[in-house]
Amino acid sequence: RQLARLEQGERALRQSEARLQQAQRLEALGTLAGGIAHDFNNIVGAIIGFGEMAQQRAEAGTPIRRHIDRVMQSGARARLLVKRILDFSRAGVAERVPVNLRHVIEEVIAMLAPSLPPDMKLLADLETADAAVAGDATQIHQVAMNLCTNAVQAMGDDGLIEIRLSRVQLNQPRSFLHGELPAGEVACLEVIDNGPGIAPEVLARMFDPFFTTKKVGEGTGLGLSVVHGIVSDMGGAIDVARREPHGTIVSVWLPITGELAQPIALQVADWPVGHGEVVMVVDDERAIVELTEEWLAGLGYEAVGFDSSTAALQAFVADPLRFDAVISDQRLPGLQGTELARRLLAIQPDVPIILMSGNLTEAEERLAHTAGVRATLRKPLALGELAEQLAALLGKPR
Repeated sequence: RQLARLEQGERALRQSEARLQQAQRLEALGTLAGGIAHDFNNIVGAIIGFGEMAQQRAEAGTPIRRHIDRVMQSGARARLLVKRILDFSRAGVAERVPVNLRHVIEEVIAMLAPSLPPDMKLLADLETADAAVAGDATQIHQVAMNLCTNAVQAMGDDGLIEIRLSRVQLNQPRSFLHGELPAGEVACLEVIDNGPGIAPEVLARMFDPFFTTKKVGEGTGLGLSVVHGIVSDMGGAIDVARREPHGTIVSVWLPITGELAQPIALQVADWPVGHGEVVMVVDDERAIVELTEEWLAGLGYEAVGFDSSTAALQAFVADPLRFDAVISDQRLPGLQGTELARRLLAIQPDVPIILMSGNLTEAEERLAHTAGVRATLRKPLALGELAEQLAALLGKPR
């Protein structure tokens, strides 16, 4: 009996050590992700930003427009890649808001369809109308894209992928492969392929972190673990079933929290514009400074860029009334964005400051607002979002 207790204690100790090692690995990954987010988002931001401007100037249907469209699609995939790492290392930090699920899935389909092999077909059946779930649109986008990417890779160069979205009324609590849901109305997202199916030994581990069936260098093993983490955090569940005669059905079940009409995308002509206001732009990546300067000039502002927070501070001290607004990166050598904002506001308390970052933690965001920062934006920046935010801070009507 005493020997049994000792063996039980040793097993518990080994399990505790394994959990500690995993926590340490995840902490190390989180640190790595922060650095990747800053550097990689700057690179991707420049590609997408300049690509967007070229896309607007290229005539639809021409070869050059098709080439630029491909660049933009690859840029969007790169942006999702860095978000995948961040979401895995920072599970549960996204703010939950009502999200129109159908709108997000339509965006996924629009991005996925052009990148499919020529012999692969895509069918979609989306029946949730204005059903809303509580979550983060970017994370939901990532869940759907990861599942679709896995389905495409399972089939190779040809096959059929089906994406279905439906409303289901659960009359009683139901258990799934991963998770349980109480009775109520839920949205069911199904991604179906006609590939070879999933082996039982793979099914048992497919959502484990770092587990992958791909060759070395072809996969990180993070995709499905990210899906599991996001869905669990949203209070949802995941199921995996075999499709007869061959193939796989992966379904994500999310509680419906209400109704939300699909957002109406703003066109370029709808963006608010400036009237010569001077905007300071601070970023240690010169390409981002130049891109933001061009964006702001196109919107009617006068942009003055700096790739050093020290140089920006010196210019502001020399003439504080020159600048009507400031847009600054958070991750800066020397003075970081929050400290730069604090010093600028000590000189000119009324100047509106926007802080941008690819990896701004909740603690950093709170600190920034405490320092007087008016708004925060995520990198890579979107021109429409920047136009709206800047106009709102400067009190401009549309």
